[in-house]
Amino acid sequence: EDVTVLADGMYQLILTEVQWQAIQSSQALNGIDVKVTKGPDGRYTILMDGTQWLQMQINVKMIYSQTIMQQIIVQAQPGGGYILILKPKEYDTLISIGAFKGITVSYDIDPSGNYKIKLTSAEWTIFQVNLGATEGGAYSLK
Repeated sequence: EDVTVLADGMYQLILTEVQWQAIQSSQALNGIDVKVTKGPDGRYTILMDGTQWLQMQINVKMIYSQTIMQQIIVQAQPGGGYILILKPKEYDTLISIGAFKGITVSYDIDPSGNYKIKLTSAEWTIFQVNLGATEGGAYSLK
Protein backbone atom coordinates (compact mmCIF):
# COMPACT_ATOMS: atom_id res chain seq x y z
CA GLU A 1 0.00 0.00 0.00
CA ASP A 2 1.09 3.54 -0.65
CA VAL A 3 0.33 6.02 2.14
CA THR A 4 0.83 9.76 1.81
CA VAL A 5 0.16 12.51 4.35
CA LEU A 6 -1.34 15.39 2.40
CA ALA A 7 -0.72 19.08 3.09
CA ASP A 8 -4.09 19.35 4.89
CA GLY A 9 -3.11 16.48 7.26
CA MET A 10 -5.34 13.91 5.60
CA TYR A 11 -3.97 10.43 4.96
CA GLN A 12 -4.24 9.10 1.44
CA LEU A 13 -3.91 5.37 0.76
CA ILE A 14 -3.68 4.11 -2.79
CA LEU A 15 -4.48 0.42 -3.08
CA THR A 16 -4.77 -2.23 -5.75
CA GLU A 17 -8.00 -4.20 -6.08
CA VAL A 18 -6.44 -7.09 -4.14
CA GLN A 19 -5.25 -4.80 -1.32
CA TRP A 20 -8.64 -3.08 -1.12
CA GLN A 21 -10.44 -6.46 -0.92
CA ALA A 22 -8.00 -7.61 1.80
CA ILE A 23 -8.60 -4.47 3.88
CA GLN A 24 -12.36 -4.86 3.54
CA SER A 25 -12.35 -8.54 4.47
CA SER A 26 -9.95 -8.02 7.40
CA GLN A 27 -12.22 -5.38 8.94
CA ALA A 28 -9.28 -2.96 9.25
CA LEU A 29 -11.73 -0.14 8.54
CA ASN A 30 -14.31 -1.39 11.03
CA GLY A 31 -16.06 1.60 12.60
CA ILE A 32 -14.36 4.08 10.26
CA ASP A 33 -16.31 6.07 7.67
CA VAL A 34 -13.82 6.86 4.90
CA LYS A 35 -14.08 8.33 1.43
CA VAL A 36 -13.15 5.75 -1.21
CA THR A 37 -12.86 6.38 -4.93
CA LYS A 38 -11.84 4.02 -7.70
CA GLY A 39 -9.60 5.52 -10.36
CA PRO A 40 -9.52 4.76 -14.07
CA ASP A 41 -6.42 2.61 -13.44
CA GLY A 42 -8.50 0.35 -11.15
CA ARG A 43 -6.71 1.44 -7.99
CA TYR A 44 -8.59 2.65 -4.94
CA THR A 45 -7.88 5.94 -3.19
CA ILE A 46 -8.89 6.16 0.46
CA LEU A 47 -8.87 9.45 2.37
CA MET A 48 -8.97 9.58 6.16
CA ASP A 49 -8.16 12.08 8.87
CA GLY A 50 -5.64 11.52 11.65
CA THR A 51 -8.19 10.03 14.04
CA GLN A 52 -9.41 7.60 11.41
CA TRP A 53 -5.80 6.67 10.56
CA LEU A 54 -5.08 5.93 14.22
CA GLN A 55 -8.26 3.85 14.52
CA MET A 56 -7.24 1.83 11.47
CA GLN A 57 -3.84 1.16 13.09
CA ILE A 58 -5.60 -0.03 16.25
CA ASN A 59 -7.91 -2.25 14.20
CA VAL A 60 -4.97 -3.78 12.33
CA LYS A 61 -3.11 -4.38 15.59
CA MET A 62 -6.15 -6.15 17.02
CA ILE A 63 -6.49 -8.32 13.90
CA TYR A 64 -2.81 -9.33 14.06
CA SER A 65 -3.04 -9.88 17.81
CA GLN A 66 -6.06 -12.14 17.60
CA THR A 67 -4.61 -14.14 14.73
CA ILE A 68 -1.26 -14.67 16.41
CA MET A 69 -2.72 -15.47 19.83
CA GLN A 70 -4.67 -18.29 18.19
CA GLN A 71 -1.40 -19.77 16.89
CA ILE A 72 1.12 -19.41 19.70
CA ILE A 73 1.50 -21.64 22.70
CA VAL A 74 1.38 -20.10 26.17
CA GLN A 75 2.37 -22.27 29.13
CA ALA A 76 1.76 -21.30 32.75
CA GLN A 77 4.80 -22.16 34.86
CA PRO A 78 4.71 -23.76 38.30
CA GLY A 79 5.40 -21.04 40.83
CA GLY A 80 4.28 -18.27 38.48
CA GLY A 81 5.20 -16.82 35.14
CA TYR A 82 4.59 -17.93 31.60
CA ILE A 83 6.45 -19.23 28.57
CA LEU A 84 5.37 -18.19 25.09
CA ILE A 85 6.43 -20.46 22.25
CA LEU A 86 6.53 -18.56 18.97
CA LYS A 87 7.61 -19.24 15.42
CA PRO A 88 10.13 -16.64 14.19
CA LYS A 89 7.50 -14.91 12.00
CA GLU A 90 5.10 -14.66 14.95
CA TYR A 91 7.87 -13.20 17.11
CA ASP A 92 8.74 -10.62 14.43
CA THR A 93 5.07 -9.64 14.05
CA LEU A 94 4.58 -9.28 17.81
CA ILE A 95 7.69 -7.08 18.01
CA SER A 96 6.45 -4.94 15.10
CA ILE A 97 3.04 -4.30 16.67
CA GLY A 98 4.49 -3.41 20.07
CA ALA A 99 3.33 -6.49 21.97
CA PHE A 100 6.43 -6.45 24.17
CA LYS A 101 6.43 -2.71 24.92
CA GLY A 102 7.47 -2.23 28.56
CA ILE A 103 8.81 -5.80 28.80
CA THR A 104 12.43 -6.89 28.90
CA VAL A 105 12.25 -9.90 26.59
CA SER A 106 14.29 -12.94 27.60
CA TYR A 107 14.20 -15.93 25.26
CA ASP A 108 15.85 -19.14 24.16
CA ILE A 109 15.58 -20.70 20.73
CA ASP A 110 14.57 -24.35 20.76
CA PRO A 111 15.90 -26.99 18.32
CA SER A 112 12.92 -26.32 16.00
CA GLY A 113 13.89 -22.64 15.71
CA ASN A 114 10.98 -21.46 17.86
CA TYR A 115 11.35 -18.66 20.40
CA LYS A 116 10.66 -19.60 24.00
CA ILE A 117 9.98 -16.33 25.78
CA LYS A 118 9.85 -16.20 29.55
CA LEU A 119 7.40 -13.71 31.09
CA THR A 120 6.65 -12.97 34.70
CA SER A 121 2.99 -12.71 35.72
CA ALA A 122 3.28 -8.91 35.57
CA GLU A 123 4.86 -9.07 32.10
CA TRP A 124 2.09 -11.44 30.94
CA THR A 125 -0.46 -8.83 32.00
CA ILE A 126 1.46 -6.07 30.16
CA PHE A 127 1.73 -8.32 27.09
CA GLN A 128 -2.04 -8.88 27.06
CA VAL A 129 -2.76 -5.17 27.56
CA ASN A 130 -0.38 -4.34 24.70
CA LEU A 131 -2.40 -6.68 22.51
CA GLY A 132 -5.68 -5.09 23.55
CA ALA A 133 -6.88 -7.84 25.91
CA THR A 134 -9.54 -6.88 28.37
CA GLU A 135 -8.98 -6.99 32.10
CA GLY A 136 -8.95 -10.57 33.32
CA GLY A 137 -7.14 -11.87 30.25
CA ALA A 138 -8.63 -12.48 26.86
CA TYR A 139 -6.36 -15.34 25.88
CA SER A 140 -6.54 -18.90 27.05
CA LEU A 141 -3.51 -20.95 27.95
CA LYS A 142 -2.61 -24.04 25.92
